[in-house]
Amino acid sequence: MSIIIKNSQLGPETMESLDKLTDLDINAAIAFKLTRIIKEISSIVEDKNKMEQMIINKHSEKDEDGKPVQAKDDQGNPVGVNIKSMEAFSADMEDLMSIEN
Repeated sequence: MSIIIKNSQLGPETMESLDKLTDLDINAAIAFKLTRIIKEISSIVEDKNKMEQMIINKHSEKDEDGKPVQAKDDQGNPVGVNIKSMEAFSADMEDLMSIEN
C-alpha cells in the first residue's frame, strides 16, 4: 500500500497529530508500522521546510551584509521578510507545494 501526499498537506500540525498517535496504547506491530510511517513523513517535512527557507532566502530583499531584510508591522514588530517579487516567490512556493510524495 502506498500513500500519496502533497507538500501542501504537510505542516506543523501533521507532525503534532502523528506524535499524538504514538502516545496511544496500541499493539507492538501497529506501533512499529506507525513509527516507520512517521519517520518517512518526518524526513519529507524536514526537506520541505529546508526548501521553503531556501525559497524565502532566494526571494527576500537583502541588506548590505547579504542578510534578509525584516518586514515590520505598524508597531515596528518583525513579521517576516520583505519579498522582492511576490509573483516569482509565489510561483516557486506553488511548485514546491504541488510536489507529491
